[in-house]
Amino acid sequence: MLEQYALYVIALGAILGVVGYIWLVVRAFRFWWLWGVGLILFPPAALFFIWRHFGKAVAPVCTLLLAGAVVGTPYAVNYYEQHFVPLKPYEQVVDGELRITLTGLKDFDYATLKQKPQIVVLQMANADVDDRTLEHLKGLDHLTELDLSGTQITDEGLAIVAALPQLKTLRIARTKVTDDGFHKHLFAKESLVHLDLTGTEVKGKTKRDWKKQKPEVREYVD
Repeated sequence: MLEQYALYVIALGAILGVVGYIWLVVRAFRFWWLWGVGLILFPPAALFFIWRHFGKAVAPVCTLLLAGAVVGTPYAVNYYEQHFVPLKPYEQVVDGELRITLTGLKDFDYATLKQKPQIVVLQMANADVDDRTLEHLKGLDHLTELDLSGTQITDEGLAIVAALPQLKTLRIARTKVTDDGFHKHLFAKESLVHLDLTGTEVKGKTKRDWKKQKPEVREYVD
């Protein structure tokens, strides 16, 4: 929704810019027709016209400056939010399911996850997540989708993941998970049907064998 409003603001700024430039061209024509033609054929000539005849160009110039300010506002707001406003967990309820995104957050207190055992989808693909962090996932019995890509988890942490009773989708791309660890903890997990194992040490044969157990529903990203 915010992105849509930003597009509206940018469009308004663009319209103001067109109006301002047309106004400037009209002023140039009124001063001397060659100036007007020059601004149409070679827009950078407007800078020279403004410099030489600022008194006649001041109103269109103000309109152009306003247009620039309007267009720049969404970008300024976005820059401010990215660099000065602390990120917060993004929570939404979709079809009655609680979905939480923590990816991108720094210094988040993962222990607070235990306060929301009804979480269904959880994205926490952060570099500060390790096996100890996964201890806070215990008790999230409604969790069906979990993103741990790019984290520091190892085979030891998979034991906790494997204990999540309803987990269907797991993303552990670019982690330290090994082929042995996958075999030990996840290979036989009945509920698991979607995997992202990109950049791990899990062997191709292991992935294929896992899929063959339920070829109609299981799939993985390699």
